Amino acid sequence: MNRCFFSRKDECKGKCKYCFGKWSTYLKFSNDETIEDNTIVYPNCDGDAFDSNWNDLTEKIKLLSGRNIIVSISTKFSISDEVLENLEELNRLLQKNGGMLKISVSFSCEQSICLFETGTATYSERIGMIQKVTERKIPYFTIIKPILPFIDFSEYQKIIDDTIMYCPYYVIGDLYIDMYTDFYKEYIENKDYLIQEKSVAWNGENGKWKVVVDDNLKDRIKKYITQSGGRVFESDKDAIIYIIYESKGAICDE
Repeated sequence: MNRCFFSRKDECKGKCKYCFGKWSTYLKFSNDETIEDNTIVYPNCDGDAFDSNWNDLTEKIKLLSGRNIIVSISTKFSISDEVLENLEELNRLLQKNGGMLKISVSFSCEQSICLFETGTATYSERIGMIQKVTERKIPYFTIIKPILPFIDFSEYQKIIDDTIMYCPYYVIGDLYIDMYTDFYKEYIENKDYLIQEKSVAWNGENGKWKVVVDDNLKDRIKKYITQSGGRVFESDKDAIIYIIYESKGAICDE
């Protein structure tokens, strides 16, 4: 499947301290460009899709006419009942052409949300959102990303314990970093973490970005998800393809 990003008009209000992206570095989707069949569309990358631009975004999604179009939204923000109704409608429209709308609620920690993700929903609000989304049969899976190397494993255990009953699918990922931020200087620099460079395939030819890799912590998270009856992916695209083609679309209906 192909992947593309819709342009955003505003910067994200989440103010996550670890945010590595600048909006100018993301590929922009031209308003007059046609989305091909078999494409995953990301309307907001890591920002808030449900901000003041939501109505414009829904109209853009309604105009998508291709086959097998997946609209994938990951959020750390609250979702109102009105927006949930919009999501149900959009999912029905996309399903008519073999596609779907998929929602993910994202976590990087449990106890430290107020410190690292100051403008986002609380932990309990996110768990409540997952319940509402899955109750409405909107396709869903949980994202644990970025994995923060200084967060205790017990926090990730709790996230899994609190979400596994809603859906068994998880996407996990490493911590991309901007070495010029205060976050890097305070939490990463001189801490003896392994830092590598990764090609950012999901954002076109955008070079290599630096990423903190903690394979030990990541492997423990993977193992705990598996032991809890879940399935782990390290790519949203891989998870979507698995759900569509291997599970024949049976998403969280258990």
